[in-house]
Amino acid sequence: MLRGTLRFHQCCNSPGWARRIASSPLLPALLVGWLTVLACRLGTPTPTATPPPTATPIPPTPTTAISPTPLPAEPTPTTLQTPEAALPALPTLPPDTPAVPPQPSVITPDVVSKLVELGKVAVGDNVAGLAWSPDGRTLALVVWSNGTSLLHLYEADTLSKIHPPLEVQAERLTFSPNGQWLATSRSGLGEDRLEIRRADDWSLVQTVEGFFYGIHALAFSPDGRLLALANGNATVRLIEIETGLIQHELKIPYQGTHPPLVQDVAFSPNGSLVAGAAYGGAVQLWRVGDGSPAVTVQTGVAQPNLVAFLAPDRFVTTGSPTARIWSVDGTPMAELPGPGSPSVLTVAPGERLVLGARRDRVDFWDSTTGALIRSVTVPTGVRQAQFGPDGRLALLDEAGTLHLWAAGQGDPLPDAPPLPAPTPSPMPTSTPTPTAPIQAEDLSHLFASAWQKLTQPDERLGQPLGPPVVAEIIVHRFRKGMMVEGVNSTEGRPVILVAIYGDGWDIFGGTEWYMLDADWQPGQPEYPCPETSPPDGPRRGMGQVWCQYDELRQRLGEPMVDSRQVDSAGYQHYQTGLMVWIPGQGILALSGQGLWEMVLE
Repeated sequence: MLRGTLRFHQCCNSPGWARRIASSPLLPALLVGWLTVLACRLGTPTPTATPPPTATPIPPTPTTAISPTPLPAEPTPTTLQTPEAALPALPTLPPDTPAVPPQPSVITPDVVSKLVELGKVAVGDNVAGLAWSPDGRTLALVVWSNGTSLLHLYEADTLSKIHPPLEVQAERLTFSPNGQWLATSRSGLGEDRLEIRRADDWSLVQTVEGFFYGIHALAFSPDGRLLALANGNATVRLIEIETGLIQHELKIPYQGTHPPLVQDVAFSPNGSLVAGAAYGGAVQLWRVGDGSPAVTVQTGVAQPNLVAFLAPDRFVTTGSPTARIWSVDGTPMAELPGPGSPSVLTVAPGERLVLGARRDRVDFWDSTTGALIRSVTVPTGVRQAQFGPDGRLALLDEAGTLHLWAAGQGDPLPDAPPLPAPTPSPMPTSTPTPTAPIQAEDLSHLFASAWQKLTQPDERLGQPLGPPVVAEIIVHRFRKGMMVEGVNSTEGRPVILVAIYGDGWDIFGGTEWYMLDADWQPGQPEYPCPETSPPDGPRRGMGQVWCQYDELRQRLGEPMVDSRQVDSAGYQHYQTGLMVWIPGQGILALSGQGLWEMVLE
């Protein structure tokens, strides 16, 4: 009807024999109209109207396992807020990059040798989160800028933006398996916030707020009913999506007085198990139905400690000295060869291929045998990587560029140098092995290696002022920073180091740190003021600093855990800064420019 009306208008508003026929007084009115329309069809070409650009929402594709019950409009639990009104649909931006080569192949063990880069786009160097939509059409990124986080959406085939940025205030994000929901999380000063949005119009429908000691990772259950949160204080929480209520609070066992933060969570493919990997190397599996513990394994300290399922009966973890494949009964099955434990771990669709990335190297392993299939060099370093549902790989480098890889025709990606001959190492057990005291010579090698990894190290640190010092280090973590005690200044005075986390940096760096004198003496109160009371308050010299500087106390936020002593650590002074080795975490590099970062071991 719309096209007929358009043609009729064009015919009546243009000269020609059709108008003269239509105006003849000898024809009945019905015949006039019929001849007029017939003349337009014969004499006037049909124009092709171009529809205006519209938003391309992610279509929900519910699975048979998820309940169709809608979320309540006004949740009743006290932890929830009233949902905001739905946001209007966002307009589509025109593509600004060419389409990728046609029909690329997904990445499997058989085609890893044919890896090519399909495209790349600059996204900025402050990306906090990366996620594929379950239909493989969209890549979602959380990018921090001037203290604000924005959700950027990219069309996966062209790497062109399909929406203007949406302010979400998030650090983590993940899509539900059916594509209906997008979950985002943010950890602030004394408060953690979880948001659930509809993936078709990005409207906010559910909010959960509380103090969970940080939210370090998110994972949906395969049926989309539950969301697992990796929290501090050795806890994994399972949230019901419909109600926003906590179904289970799952505790990871640990040794000593220091409850570690949980760095990663994952569900098994059939949804019967959930796993949490804690800093320090403990990985715990629980039964989702009743929250009962299934098995605990010790993987060895890695930074970070990560976990992913390969099948209902197998999972893979990072660890020391490298990543491993485990049976769900806790039996180690294979060690994945590589130059250390990966800082990025992801599994390809079909669970046949495992990817591990560290610094400028990406390794691909066969998930059945653990054999290293291929290693690829990424000169700009690897920050994040994630397989899409169709097997393509999205990789974010340290320079702020998003790359898309697949198997296909074109220039092959460069291979990494071959690994040295492997040295057999014992498989870990449930009891961690004590580490031997570090020697000054070993510290020299550690610091020299970390120095090389820094950007412009000559400018940031300069050259060493003397040999490294072996020392007992005490570390205390806070909501927005950390304190280190046990270091002496270049003049030999005991000092307290304070590092403030930067926005979007999590625990790995920032632009603000301090060196303050430590005046605590044996015989003085362990907890110098009421604000440092146990169990979590800082003690001794760190407690004195905490009590003395109100502004610093506000900058650091609440204490998270009790002080942790590291018996065999060390530090080294440089011309314009210093480095501190904290075993199990990395090397804290503090520059005289005010910058600091945690260089992974």
